[in-house]
Amino acid sequence: VYTDEISTFDQAKMLYVKKQYVPAIRAFRNFLKYNPGPNFSYEANAYIGLSRLNLDKKNASRDLANFLRNEPEHKLNTEITYELGLYYFAEGKYTRALKYLDKINETDVSKVQRDELAFKQGYSYFKNKEYQKAKQQFKKVMNGDGKYTIEASYYYGYQCYILKDYACAIATFTKIGDKGPKTMQLYLAQIYYEQEEYNTAYETVKNLSLKSQEDEIYLLKGKIQYQLGNKSVALSFFDKYK
Repeated sequence: VYTDEISTFDQAKMLYVKKQYVPAIRAFRNFLKYNPGPNFSYEANAYIGLSRLNLDKKNASRDLANFLRNEPEHKLNTEITYELGLYYFAEGKYTRALKYLDKINETDVSKVQRDELAFKQGYSYFKNKEYQKAKQQFKKVMNGDGKYTIEASYYYGYQCYILKDYACAIATFTKIGDKGPKTMQLYLAQIYYEQEEYNTAYETVKNLSLKSQEDEIYLLKGKIQYQLGNKSVALSFFDKYK
């Protein structure tokens, strides 16, 4: 009987690991019919809660928060806390995401999870306009070779740009090169303009095409040409600016 219980639990957990959440819930509920001890019951119910969270079921996040309060020392709490942080991050609720992500000790998660944790903490701080904290988190990821390396490097450079640390921004954007988004070219051109390097600024932005920031590009080109003394060219760009 005990072997049957463990087998059912292992099968249910494997379904969860494979992200097959609906059959995982069914399997864990079948396991609970054996009336296992309190520890196994907690784990089974926790995995049911995590599966429901990934399926975006109503009250799943509330139920998991209750798990954390009721069993503050349980070994699954790191996973629950991590998943709750990711859930609120995906919902765009960055302050609430940080409430959970900031509780996680980096040494308690895998290398892949560590990179995701640092990046999503950094992005959440960025959205909350806590730029120095954001930089610290992005820096942990940007020198690696994982999934978030380029994106973390881009946002690190963008924090430098916002904080007017132009040398840092130029170095970071230049290092990313063609791997990063085109908006880097616009930021670089704006930096060169601020530093009165008008020819370099224009060369950087001259062939840039960004539909979402078209007006910003026309305005910058006009300002650069005005500073270069090309008033009629500047006027043509200002005329295009809506």
